[in-house]
Amino acid sequence: MANPITYERYITAGSAAGTTEKGIRVSNGCFARQFGTSNWSRIRLGMRYRFLDVNGTGLTSVSGVPRFSFGFCSGTDNIPGDQSWDSWVSMTSVASSWTISILNSYINMYTSTTYNMWLHTGSNYSITDLNNGIGTFGNYDWNTAFYSAYETSSLGMVFLDLHKQSGTDEVFRYSMFGRYTTTAVTEYVSDVDFQTQLQSLSPSYTNYLYRDYSTSPSYNFSSSVLTYPLNSVFVYVDRSDPVLEITDLYVVRLA
Repeated sequence: MANPITYERYITAGSAAGTTEKGIRVSNGCFARQFGTSNWSRIRLGMRYRFLDVNGTGLTSVSGVPRFSFGFCSGTDNIPGDQSWDSWVSMTSVASSWTISILNSYINMYTSTTYNMWLHTGSNYSITDLNNGIGTFGNYDWNTAFYSAYETSSLGMVFLDLHKQSGTDEVFRYSMFGRYTTTAVTEYVSDVDFQTQLQSLSPSYTNYLYRDYSTSPSYNFSSSVLTYPLNSVFVYVDRSDPVLEITDLYVVRLA
């Protein structure tokens, strides 16, 4: 898969007008970063991002079962989006198509199931596994409509939390925080607001929803987590238009 490239943009309109934004752009590709946080019982992946109509063609939909996936993985060499990869846990969009509202600056990734939570253990997984949820525990449906920021006037955020159970490295539960409305969604989430929510145990922000599944269900990685530890974060998107832009990507130890 393609590697991300960096970009720099001067914002001329909206609440962020007059500022210079720097980030990375992921076009039909994936990337991963290893983190050094250890001895955690709750950890968060936080991302500030948008999708962009890179060709300026007034894109109104994306068909063909588009995939947008983010989460934790083992190492940075064999990651989701490569030809094969090792253990991972991700929140992955599963809609057959995306609908784009240019007026309200969002992408609707919602069908009957918006995202699936997928946790897999071992090695040698492939794109087929990511698409179909094939693995030790398959998938868990996330029946909630989350909406992604779209175009330069809108910059959103999304969090994925993992909760270790009983102090082990093998049993996990999760929570997610993301945009939850199709109206008044042209806000540009500032760095200050992002950092504030990133450090909150129960994030709360206008037009966003925090869903806490830290008590049920649970997923067991068995002993393979010792061979393939979750020590990196990854982002993967299989489309070049719209392109994914990321201004911030953090791993935070919450407990």
